[in-house]
Amino acid sequence: MKISESYFKDLLFRTEALDAVSKLDCYWCTHLDRGEPILLGLSEPERHVHLCLIYTGEVGNGGHSQFFLNRGGDCTERTLIALQAMGFSDLHGCLERACRVFTNGTVPRDFEEVERAIDGCSDEQLNRLRSMDQEVWSMRDIDERLLAYLRLHEDEILRRERGLTDG
Repeated sequence: MKISESYFKDLLFRTEALDAVSKLDCYWCTHLDRGEPILLGLSEPERHVHLCLIYTGEVGNGGHSQFFLNRGGDCTERTLIALQAMGFSDLHGCLERACRVFTNGTVPRDFEEVERAIDGCSDEQLNRLRSMDQEVWSMRDIDERLLAYLRLHEDEILRRERGLTDG
């Protein structure tokens, strides 16, 4: 779907952060290739934001254990890279600490292994995960920060939808 440049600028610069980030994500998700490699078809800034939205959405809905169980190690690694690239050190640190419930701090790629590891967590480990959940839930400015990041990379956002590339 094509969008006008003026509508794009309105979303990026004159729309509240939550609404803007949500709508921008919906646009680029129309051409998202969910196959391997993950998130092929998105620009780097779009991928970074999308991974952050997946992470915060999963944690917001069911905590880190839900994120790990639904997304596995591949998504976790890519999310850590994205958070670091965006300069979201607080979210990066939280996810990194949550990963420490796994052997060597590495989330398995195999979903059954993730499930076994989560099921085998001690009460102390589960409490640490809950603490990381609370930490993420307490961050109220994530959408504003995501929008600021998107503004810095506006030339790389929704290029296809704005008619700036073939496809």
